[in-house]
Amino acid sequence: MGTVIVLTVNQAAVGLILFGLVMLAIEALLPSYGILGVVGLIVLLLGVVTLVDAQGPDIQVQGSLLLAIAAVAGVLIATVLGMAISAARRRPVGGDNELVGKVTAVSALQSDNPRAGWVQLQGEQWQVRCDAPLQAGEQVKVVARRGVQLEVAAAQPPSGA
Repeated sequence: MGTVIVLTVNQAAVGLILFGLVMLAIEALLPSYGILGVVGLIVLLLGVVTLVDAQGPDIQVQGSLLLAIAAVAGVLIATVLGMAISAARRRPVGGDNELVGKVTAVSALQSDNPRAGWVQLQGEQWQVRCDAPLQAGEQVKVVARRGVQLEVAAAQPPSGA
């Protein structure tokens, strides 16, 4: 019979690996600017190094494997961090900031209220309200947003005013 090598698993190392994975997952969900990811990576590597307690002199974890794992995880953390920073610097593309100041034509009026109607803006149908009576086809400028309704005013002042 050949030599039997017993590999025992260090429970503390398993805990470190799990804790490192949890830290990496939390890094993806919280804006910690990479701190939790780096700590998670270090803890994960410590767990991998101490995972197996070999009962023989020839069994060891190779350093090149650890470096490869660290490099891949480091690149992933740096990529996600770079994407998060670039997304945080970008200007918002929608919302009230994009609507206020836009000029559009009134597409329809409410039959019972000449100061209310609808406009087509940014691919959506919006209900509008104005202090002055509206006319279909009239150009209006968005002044404010109140929930799902836009406050508008005439885009050009009426002639003779």
